[in-house]
Amino acid sequence: MKTAVILFNHKASACGVYQYGKRAGTILKESSCFEFIYIEVGSRSEVEKAIEKYKPILCIFNHNIVTMPWLRCESLGVKCAAIMHDTAGNGFDFYIDPDPKREESGTIFNATRPSFKFDPQPTSKARNKIAIGSFGFGFSDKGFDKICKLVNNEFDEAIINLHITFSHFCSNGTEQEQIKNRCKSAITKPDIELNITNNFIDDETLLCFLSLNDINIFAYDEMPNRGPSSVLDYAVSVEKPIGLSDSDMFRHVLCDYRDQLSIETNSISSLANGAIDHILKLKKEWSHQNFISSYENLVEKLLKNEHQT
Repeated sequence: MKTAVILFNHKASACGVYQYGKRAGTILKESSCFEFIYIEVGSRSEVEKAIEKYKPILCIFNHNIVTMPWLRCESLGVKCAAIMHDTAGNGFDFYIDPDPKREESGTIFNATRPSFKFDPQPTSKARNKIAIGSFGFGFSDKGFDKICKLVNNEFDEAIINLHITFSHFCSNGTEQEQIKNRCKSAITKPDIELNITNNFIDDETLLCFLSLNDINIFAYDEMPNRGPSSVLDYAVSVEKPIGLSDSDMFRHVLCDYRDQLSIETNSISSLANGAIDHILKLKKEWSHQNFISSYENLVEKLLKNEHQT
């Protein structure tokens, strides 16, 4: 019988933090070393019941102070680790940074990224316009209008596909409408087509959406000290060219591939028509097996750390 480790997530699915936790929990069930048990909770009492039932050696909380404001780890009777999304509350024994480039020190450890198993299909070449895509929650700092401006400046004909959804914790219909209007205003050429969708879709549908674009671009603001963005877990999985702004949320790939990914120094055309060896390398590094191994090694490190203290 394998030793139990519980991964706790919150319950609101329209949330990037939730999506990371759900994906991580699903992948980690394949572990051959530990029994990773994925549980969605909304209160400390639910956490206590799960600990009593499964008696884990470690609890990992997919944590953010916004999504789990009720969480207090004191007196749970088990070692607790927090996956750090932007910030992590106090009181945890260990912290897991989802930035694979983070240097480990003290009680802070890192893990690789969780990509998707997705078999890309050849893109139809029937259209004569380049298709440029992006997705994310509807916040002004995601730079959707910047993408439209870049496309308008570079192309006379193009298709822009934006999938902009509402977040459970930060739902703001006014801001999303403002983003839509700014995107429309950025386009002045009649042969540039703008498509914006808003419905929340499942992972497979989102991956298919990304795979049908010739390039996917993410033009976030700088946003210093924010956690690494999960949009790249999706974009890398579909094996299509990617363009990125110089945002701190993309530091985990820009540190190695700035020249191949930057929209600050490359045209969209050159990125769309360039080699994607770096994308394929990232997808391999972020494979399910490597993600599982990183968490198995992580648990072993945490247990070793506990025994030495």
